[in-house]
Amino acid sequence: MADFATTVRQGNPDLELAVLDWAIYLAPKGTAIPANFTNSSGIIQPLPAGYVPVGNLDKKAGTKLTTSINSTPVETYGEQGPTRIIRKSRDTTVDFTMQETSAVSLGAYWGQDFSDVVADPTSGETHLVISETAYNVEYCAVLIGVDGKEGEEIYTIVDAPRATLSKSGDISFNDDSIAMYPVTLQFLRHKSLGYATRVTYAGEGWIPLVDAAQFGDGS
Repeated sequence: MADFATTVRQGNPDLELAVLDWAIYLAPKGTAIPANFTNSSGIIQPLPAGYVPVGNLDKKAGTKLTTSINSTPVETYGEQGPTRIIRKSRDTTVDFTMQETSAVSLGAYWGQDFSDVVADPTSGETHLVISETAYNVEYCAVLIGVDGKEGEEIYTIVDAPRATLSKSGDISFNDDSIAMYPVTLQFLRHKSLGYATRVTYAGEGWIPLVDAAQFGDGS
């Protein structure tokens, strides 16, 4: 008797990807987004100047990429269900919680640019004036997730040429934990690049899976 999983379902556990770690980078609006993130051998390449990592992330919160499609059903006389769905918009956001207190993480949390803030040279005292302006700071965002062992890495990469703060969570100060900075960034369409969100799969471990994932050229 033929094995159902192999011949009918045709499941491939090699295509069941995880993200075992994330690196999240933010850069000022207008910073170049790389056309490719790996070289021809699948080795991850450094990002252009201007991208700053937010550092350690809260493990429990994880990193959540959400896409929400807003649509309108077309209701037709005599029909019980809609006869057409018109998609109005797509909202894509990413949620993550930063653990490090730095200019980039605090800037992302408060929705401000703190890159020009300089601490007192003697005391080290650092003042961050929280603005009440309605102006939104925009970033270029690159999120790099990794799966697999060394030499067989599979990268899940999400980039957004325009990302802005949508929501900040609470900072909890407890005697048994550290201050953490939860944020939600929303991705916006870039006029010249033509997209709000791009998802890339790459790496040494991805190369042999391209055909199985049905992205091969048939050669």
